[in-house]
Amino acid sequence: MPSGQYFAVGFGASMSKADMVFFSGQGDGKVLPLLSHTEDTPAPSTTQNLTWSATKTDAGLYNFTVSRSLNTGSSENFIIPLGGDGFPMIWALSKTNASVSYHSSTGSFTASVPATGGCGDQVADNKRIFRHGLIMWISWFGIGLVQICSMRWFSYLSDIMGYLHAVAGWAVVACNAFAAIDLIANYGYQWKGPHHVLGWMVVLGLILFTITGVAALLAKKLLKRGTQTIIALRTIHRILAFGFWAFSMAAITTGM
Repeated sequence: MPSGQYFAVGFGASMSKADMVFFSGQGDGKVLPLLSHTEDTPAPSTTQNLTWSATKTDAGLYNFTVSRSLNTGSSENFIIPLGGDGFPMIWALSKTNASVSYHSSTGSFTASVPATGGCGDQVADNKRIFRHGLIMWISWFGIGLVQICSMRWFSYLSDIMGYLHAVAGWAVVACNAFAAIDLIANYGYQWKGPHHVLGWMVVLGLILFTITGVAALLAKKLLKRGTQTIIALRTIHRILAFGFWAFSMAAITTGM
C-alpha cells in the first residue's frame, strides 16, 4: 500500500456493527482492529487478537501480513465460516490520509474460506449497484420518456394519455424510491461526490413535481379550464419535470 494512505476491510454488508481491520501507511506501518457501531467513525476494538507484521520498501510501499483465529471467542469478532457460499465483506480506502478518518472510496465483496484448506475466493459484489443503475436507467430513459411524450406531444391521440402520464409518473417515483432505499438500507446515507449530491436533488425534485402534478390535476377537476391557477400549476409542474429529468441524466452519468 502507498505511503500516506489507509485501507480497511470489514466483516458484514455495511459499516453498521462491523468487525474491521485497519491498515495504516504511515511510520513503520500499523494494523488496528476496529469495531463500528454505526455508519460513523469506528472505535478501537477492546480485543487485540491480530497477529501482524509490516514492512516498508525503498519505494515507500507497505506490505502487510495479518492473521487471526477463525473464532476468537469474543462477541466483538466475526466468526469466519468454512466452506459454504461465503460471507459479505466491505472495504474502504483513503488516498489522502493514513489515520482513521472519512474515506472517499468504498466497496463490497463476498469472501469464502475452503473447508479443505488453501486459498479462499473473493468476488466483487456489484449486483446491488448494477441493479440500482439499471432501475434508474429504465426509470428515467424509459418510463420518464413515456411520461413526457404522453402529454407533451401525443395528448391529442386519446384521453387515455392523461392516465398514462399519471401512471408513468407514479412508476418513476416507485422505481426511484425502491432503488434509493435499497442502497441506503445496505450502505447507509451517502453525501460525497457529484453523483450523491445530484441524486438527492433528484429525490427532492420528485417530491416537488409529484406534489405540483397532483395539485394541477385537482385544480383541473375542481376549477374551470384555463384559469390562472391551473396554468400556473401546470407551468411549475412542467418546469420541475424537465429540470429534474435533466438532473437525473447528470446523476446517472456521474454514477456510471
